Amino acid sequence: MPMLSPNQIISSIQGIELLPFPKKASTNSTIKNIDKWLLANAIKVSSDIGDEYNNHRYKNIKLNTKQKITIAERNDINVYLFGDIA
Repeated sequence: MPMLSPNQIISSIQGIELLPFPKKASTNSTIKNIDKWLLANAIKVSSDIGDEYNNHRYKNIKLNTKQKITIAERNDINVYLFGDIA
């Protein structure tokens, strides 16, 4: 995936326009913001395409005490939104 600029809008592999990419901040805040952005977009895309199974899964992901998602959740959401790029 290419580097994204703040407020840049891209589309998922499903063709759904995603929310604007978050503004950059300190490294820790940026990771938190990207995690929230990924999760919000996974919920949005799964809802827009009527994918009830994944919509339910993504709505039930809870940010940890540091306001982050797990690496496994992050990887899963990236594959869901952007495809398997490995």
